[in-house]
Amino acid sequence: MEIVEKETRRLLRPDQFAELIGCSKKRVQNLLGSRKIPGAVRIPRIGWRIRYDVFLQNIEASTEETAKIGNLNGNRSAQTNKSS
Repeated sequence: MEIVEKETRRLLRPDQFAELIGCSKKRVQNLLGSRKIPGAVRIPRIGWRIRYDVFLQNIEASTEETAKIGNLNGNRSAQTNKSS
């Protein structure tokens, strides 16, 4: 359990983060510059780092919210299809 905790608390470099989420380093740099990556911190003389645990929490919350919205939309479209 402790190993898993340490692993999720780690800080990722922008290039590691880009590889993890499957996008370009340039895209990650742009997102960091516009402060759109949850858990991103700028460390003096080191540069940007992304807290993996904070990023995961935000992704999980976002996924749950998207699923709720998808269920609402699915119910609406099912009702629309029945009336057609």
